[in-house]
Amino acid sequence: LVISLPTYYRLCIPSLLKNHKKVIYLDGDIIVRKDLWKMYNTDISKYYLAGVKDFGQIAYQKLGVFPDYSKRLGVDSIDTYINAGVLLMNLDKMRKDNMEQKFMAYAKTLKKRGLGLNDQDVLNATCYKKIKILSPEYNAMQHFTFNEATKPVLDKCYDHNDWEKACNDPTIIHYSSS
Repeated sequence: LVISLPTYYRLCIPSLLKNHKKVIYLDGDIIVRKDLWKMYNTDISKYYLAGVKDFGQIAYQKLGVFPDYSKRLGVDSIDTYINAGVLLMNLDKMRKDNMEQKFMAYAKTLKKRGLGLNDQDVLNATCYKKIKILSPEYNAMQHFTFNEATKPVLDKCYDHNDWEKACNDPTIIHYSSS
């Protein structure tokens, strides 16, 4: 597993944007439908990141596809695993706690751990318990669907009304594959 150079850029944002305290990161496969001011003003002073739970990864573990994913990540639970395509990043806290060094050290262990989501795995593992969960409206991924198979997992990720709002009137649409 080799992480491409552009993927490393996301992990280096704290030093690349030295004059910024906080930033919203968006992948290229995103459509922003509404103003992001409310998202940007979310209090993340005690967190490294804020993001939306990655329903796909959480579902894979809950449904037994990757039952040991949290163990391979080195975390207690995958219940707060977020998608890294939309992030609110606390750059001040990351710089203060030398997170870039931790990101790079963890990235070197991805192959040994059998992890394949590169920087997303790095961020979820190294920032574990320091990630604030945002409403799914801020990262409505195309695989947000309601059916009998997904309902039990969706209900464990977010309140049904939050999912419904994300599907019907999202702030950000993400055409992700994960």
